[in-house]
Amino acid sequence: MTDARKLWTQGSTAPVLVDPKEVAERAVAFRRKVRWSNLLEYVAGVFVIGVFTLCACLPDFVNLPPVSRIGAALIALGGVFVLTYLALRGTPANVRPEVSTLAWHRAELERRHALVSSVVRWYLAPFWPGTAIFVAGIAVHKAGRAGATRSAVMVILFMVATNALIVWVNRRAARKLAAEIEALPRD
Repeated sequence: MTDARKLWTQGSTAPVLVDPKEVAERAVAFRRKVRWSNLLEYVAGVFVIGVFTLCACLPDFVNLPPVSRIGAALIALGGVFVLTYLALRGTPANVRPEVSTLAWHRAELERRHALVSSVVRWYLAPFWPGTAIFVAGIAVHKAGRAGATRSAVMVILFMVATNALIVWVNRRAARKLAAEIEALPRD
């Protein structure tokens, strides 16, 4: 596919050639990639919801203080929110016959770009209140014991590092999507 921006900046008058077959193949590959990514998120989300629901509801599953059980319930609810948001906003739209493949592919890239660009708001933030309560409950329960402070600091550092990694990966994906959107010619 000819890079429309390069042609324009170089002052070329050559028409931008778009191979419909190539666009269709890229759109199908992108759709497959999104579906696979979403499937992995759904599996991970169901796991998180299941484990934290068990932590919240079954005292014999894990010996947690009551405050941490409330945090576990909030984490499970955060997981439900994230999966619902992903299902509503992250599922590729069906191709409409009246829309060109190029326009549909651009719209899907833009939708995915918006999703990964806002990952802090819809993917990470719903877990923060429950995680804070969960960790605080354990920290208060174990306060004064040997190694309790070190353990709490390690857990907090792990959570911060995990959140930072998720943000970094999604910002990187957003840059790649933005570059792919820019490379597509306008209809």
